[in-house]
Amino acid sequence: MIRAHSLRGILLAMMVFVGSPSLAGSLQDAIVTGDVERVGLEIARGADVNEADLVLGLPLMIAAQGDHIAIAVLLVAHGANVNGEDISGTSLHAAALAGHAAMVELLISEGADVNASPDGGTTPLQRAAANGHIDTIELLVQHGARIDGTSGFSSALHVSAGEGHKAAVELLIANGADVMGVDDIGYTSLHRAVIGGHAAIIELLLDAGAEIDAKTDVGYTPLHMARTRGQEHIVELLMRRGAVQ
Repeated sequence: MIRAHSLRGILLAMMVFVGSPSLAGSLQDAIVTGDVERVGLEIARGADVNEADLVLGLPLMIAAQGDHIAIAVLLVAHGANVNGEDISGTSLHAAALAGHAAMVELLISEGADVNASPDGGTTPLQRAAANGHIDTIELLVQHGARIDGTSGFSSALHVSAGEGHKAAVELLIANGADVMGVDDIGYTSLHRAVIGGHAAIIELLLDAGAEIDAKTDVGYTPLHMARTRGQEHIVELLMRRGAVQ
């Protein structure tokens, strides 16, 4: 699946390639290039720091995504809403997904909501966990991010386990992540790790108390999933750890 920030980059590159007029305003163009002086000039000319661009999104979102710290500071100083949302979330979501720890810290210091979930489920912590950004995960947790996120959706542990980010899984478990939490279809983090074929993470989850025979909403256990996928090494691991056949 193409993430929102990647899609924006692709669209922008396509427009440049074909020579089409940019949909971005002058302020957004300046932010993308990291031109602090020009950003200041555009603001002085009356540019709206809270106006979203059709392709690039909110000005602060663009700065967060590109890790332009000085520009983010300038935008916030001129009234940019640190919790403003566009189709992909908040600026903190963008910074967390990219793993820009310094930007994450700045946004939090300016009042960013560490538990924002504008799409009904995905938080900045889940975005950071998806890419295994340890420094960012630690920062978010330190500032009050809910470890288990929003009920009924994949938690940060689900995401990191499914993507194979061992260090992130260890960190989340150490901070109290619920190894038996389920998503909207009854999958535990163990199910996600099995789907990904991540043996080391399966071992971690089992050592932390994950139920080896937990069933999804349709009755699939981790062992059943491994068998249907032909993952013999995972089948052997689960059976060695006591899975019921």
